[in-house]
Amino acid sequence: MGMAESYGYRSATQRPYSGTAITAFVFSLLWMGGLGSLAAVIFAAVSMRKTRTHDQAGRGLAVAALIIGILGLIVTAWIILVVSAASSVVSSQLPTHTIG
Repeated sequence: MGMAESYGYRSATQRPYSGTAITAFVFSLLWMGGLGSLAAVIFAAVSMRKTRTHDQAGRGLAVAALIIGILGLIVTAWIILVVSAASSVVSSQLPTHTIG
């Protein structure tokens, strides 16, 4: 057993990371008005399937991206709801002027 293996390090034959898992995680961090979150959920779902069927690492990264992406979508829906409710309250309080 070599010195690197005795300290718990993996050898150079480590499985490659899934590019879609990395992409999903980056998109989950870039909210972009909800578009990044939507892309993160899509890429995470694809990546979770690819890491299961192919010999690639990154399933944990894909799960994290999926969770962050779903939270981002929830926040986006909440912001849209609050803004639309606030705009309807403001528009109902505006005085109506009649001409004539």
